[in-house]
Amino acid sequence: MLRSVSSLDEIALLNIFLGIMASIGLAYIMFLLLNVFPYFKKSRTLMLIQVIGGLSVLLGIWALRIVNYTKESLNSVYPLLVLAGMSMIILPLVKLRLFKFDRSLILQALLILLSLFPYTVVHVPWNFVPGTFVLAAVLFLIRFPLFLTCLSPLGMVLVNIASWLWVIFAWLRYYLIQTPPTCMSYALLLIPVTSLLLWDFSVIISYENTRRWL
Repeated sequence: MLRSVSSLDEIALLNIFLGIMASIGLAYIMFLLLNVFPYFKKSRTLMLIQVIGGLSVLLGIWALRIVNYTKESLNSVYPLLVLAGMSMIILPLVKLRLFKFDRSLILQALLILLSLFPYTVVHVPWNFVPGTFVLAAVLFLIRFPLFLTCLSPLGMVLVNIASWLWVIFAWLRYYLIQTPPTCMSYALLLIPVTSLLLWDFSVIISYENTRRWL
């Protein structure tokens, strides 16, 4: 019994850590865009849209983290909050040509979506479907620093590693639904943890460089 409670606590801590890292990365991207947007026309409207999108993503991510810990049924509103928020963040960037869909991004997004097919063979909860689209949406934010001229060569390497780790996690996440949690579950959670750590580091570097240059 004590081992089971301890396992749940460890999984909960890792989920909370993932939520914190995602929140930090998203916050720094928003700070970075607040520095850049004043140099574009109609920036106030776009900034407002992105702020609302960022809040929507944060709310959705933390709701999903809580659902993963409590094992409650997934409300379809939570993934929709993340997807809608991501759209509100990314579309203004596309409009301003600060974001483009390169081959690597398209390939990685397709690989994440294709990760659904192996899970159709085994019995998994239906929330793997909206969860897959959420993973694909987060990938867009992870790769965003690559389109900034202020990102160093090291930062580019780290973002590429982070994005591929994210794809690997999408294909291996089946082990997270094992009950009770196994050693594989903990090892698997280290993949998104490492991915988000690399992403946070790259975004923070980009923000600091942009703040010095502007």
